[in-house]
Amino acid sequence: MKAIKECCYGFFIFTITLSMLFVLSVKASAVQAAGHPLSAGERMYREGVLPNGKPMKTVSVEGAPERGSVYSCVGCHQRSGLGAYDEIRYPAVSGNRLFQPLYSGPEYTPAERARLNKYLQKPLVRNAYDDISLANAIRNGRNADGVKLN
Repeated sequence: MKAIKECCYGFFIFTITLSMLFVLSVKASAVQAAGHPLSAGERMYREGVLPNGKPMKTVSVEGAPERGSVYSCVGCHQRSGLGAYDEIRYPAVSGNRLFQPLYSGPEYTPAERARLNKYLQKPLVRNAYDDISLANAIRNGRNADGVKLN
């Protein structure tokens, strides 16, 4: 009899959990369908499409204009935002990395960098972003120091 009660209780918990997951998935799809601001930003990052449905403007290395969907952010900086190394370094664009200075060489936190001897400390590539400079980078393609992003 005890085994039957445990089985029924387990089934009850499973049913409740499944119901909660269903409700959460329906809410998540409703938020996305309602045009939640995060989904617009995610679409810009992943697909290169602006909230108004037009492609983002991008420029190739040669200076030729391209549709944003050809060179979306995720293509170089990865879906995680942690960046990549190829023939070119694509720096991390996650919040914890953007809001601290970027140095050439391995990525260290400011505390780790302070412990390095002067010989190993690499030069500064750009200063840390703040809200205003990050908006400028997204809108105008300029880094935290005002230098054009490539």
